[in-house]
Amino acid sequence: MADSNQLDIVSAYQDAWTAGSYEAAAEYLAAGAVFHSPGQHLAGVEAITTMLRAFGSRIGRGWELIAWSVDGEQILIIYNLFMPDGSPALCADYFTVRQGKIQYELLTFDAKPFAAAQPPPPPQD
Repeated sequence: MADSNQLDIVSAYQDAWTAGSYEAAAEYLAAGAVFHSPGQHLAGVEAITTMLRAFGSRIGRGWELIAWSVDGEQILIIYNLFMPDGSPALCADYFTVRQGKIQYELLTFDAKPFAAAQPPPPPQD
């Protein structure tokens, strides 16, 4: 039963932040939560929530769970985020969940959809 609880917590967190409900997402984070992704290392709910707001502004809403694996406090999910045009962006997230709160998150993703969604740089004179 603990395994399904870990997935429920991570799913609720994902549901919240991908819907733009960042305060609701923050409720799933432990006070000392740590987040890692390519080029980022963040600690604490405020820093992570600030990053989620910025990241969330670059994507569409919602997510699609593809696969998961739970082993005690550890959970790995593979999923699609969606870009503003609806195209998928493949991601993998590894979490540690203790006492109902996310303690640690390690995100990796296919950077191509995010790079393609960036506006081109202004022309140089």
